[in-house]
Amino acid sequence: LAALEKRAPQQARLYKFIEQQFRPQKKSLVLSRLDITAAVANALVKRGALKEETQRIERVAYADDHSKGELVAAQPPKLNPEQAAAVAAVETKLATGKF
Repeated sequence: LAALEKRAPQQARLYKFIEQQFRPQKKSLVLSRLDITAAVANALVKRGALKEETQRIERVAYADDHSKGELVAAQPPKLNPEQAAAVAAVETKLATGKF
């Protein structure tokens, strides 16, 4: 580690940081937090000092307590006179079957 600090101080800083972590960390987060490039991490991986793993995390959309939503009474929006005229014109055209 002493030799690494002299030759590659950024690699040493990254190694020390990773060494203090209790669980795997997201690479992009670590690199941005330490303000270093991916090349620094790749060099440590190439040396065998770090192990890089890819994890696939599956998230099911709407698989939580909020997925059921909340029932709210539906109220039509209040239209101003211009909007009401436009809606009436569109409804008339739709009723004729020709738009």
